[in-house]
Amino acid sequence: MAGFYARSPFVALAERFVGLTIYSHELGFLRKPYRDYLRSTNSAVPAVQSHLTQCLEAVKKFFEYLLSMPESSYICFSVVQWGEAIQAILVLSRLTFLMAAKLGWDSDTTRANIPLVMYLDCLCFRFQQISTTKGNESEKPNNPDMLYVFNKILGSVKKSYERRVNAIRPESLPVDLGNGLGPVRGHCPILDPTLSPYFAVTPEDSTYSSSWDLSTNSDLSHGSSRLVYHDLWATMTCSWAD
Repeated sequence: MAGFYARSPFVALAERFVGLTIYSHELGFLRKPYRDYLRSTNSAVPAVQSHLTQCLEAVKKFFEYLLSMPESSYICFSVVQWGEAIQAILVLSRLTFLMAAKLGWDSDTTRANIPLVMYLDCLCFRFQQISTTKGNESEKPNNPDMLYVFNKILGSVKKSYERRVNAIRPESLPVDLGNGLGPVRGHCPILDPTLSPYFAVTPEDSTYSSSWDLSTNSDLSHGSSRLVYHDLWATMTCSWAD
């Protein structure tokens, strides 16, 4: 029995997740709300250079293993594995803007060193391949499965992330880059108006912070027959933008 668990791909994935968790904790990425932490005196302590590079390597190892797993493995994921994947995306996003600020990167250098967009593209492609829900971009399919919806969520995350990376300039502060106001501020994908048909959430839901103008989206209302998919993302991130 011990040998079975030792050979389990889920155990191997968890081992890699432990590595990124250790370094992300040292860098303050697990503080909630993260924006308030960045603005506090605690974040004024210079980040150790080795922690930045080691955290990046740990996250890369996690995603490389995640993407090397057979596609059929994703179907067997529990809330634990999905939570690890979400947390890894969150950590790499926050690491992006901290490294860019500390090392004086511009947007091109950031894209060359942080492969988050590539990871998101690969995951979206794999989810699309194994999802039993088939549909076009113009209309929502009936009863979409979890892989289809998660694919849409990651697409929203990629769009927001790319927009913020494009705004990176040398000598900027992390709070300006990753958690600023206006066009460079991130958003919780649950509040993306293009995803509203998949989620039961209202503008009064104060758990999340967002750059979306919810007052203009009349479709974002509760529906008793609508499936709720946001619980996992909400539990793991508490607030994507924060």
